[in-house]
Amino acid sequence: MILVEVNYDMTCEIYNFLKNYSDIYGLPSSERKLNKITMPIVFLPTNFSYASVYYDYTQAYKKQYGEKKCILSERTFRRTWKSLMPSLQFMSSKSNLCNTCEAMKLEIQYIIEHEKKISVTENYLAHLSRAKEELLAVLAVLAF
Repeated sequence: MILVEVNYDMTCEIYNFLKNYSDIYGLPSSERKLNKITMPIVFLPTNFSYASVYYDYTQAYKKQYGEKKCILSERTFRRTWKSLMPSLQFMSSKSNLCNTCEAMKLEIQYIIEHEKKISVTENYLAHLSRAKEELLAVLAVLAF
């Protein structure tokens, strides 16, 4: 096994990767929760995992440095993540809302402009109505 030393530069690279990742895929906390060090919590969608984020990190790392360069282990990546960015977490899978519902719900909460908020709310309600119709159709098929 080849050991990779985690130095300051590598730590900065991991932090920058996670920061960019959270900017692209992250959803702000709906309850404006703050973690222990008063950073706003950002959630990654439920279909993401430590393994999937690590895979994306390794692909980006290989693209930047080439296939031959050694990459730190997933365990080390996860520990570094939890140490550097405890505010980047995964959304709880307890919710029965789809990703579209979750995103629209969060968007409604953070929109300041009244007319835009009404428009997005109407779109959200239309989406919920379509989802309910689809569910009822599936249940009707299953009932037979």
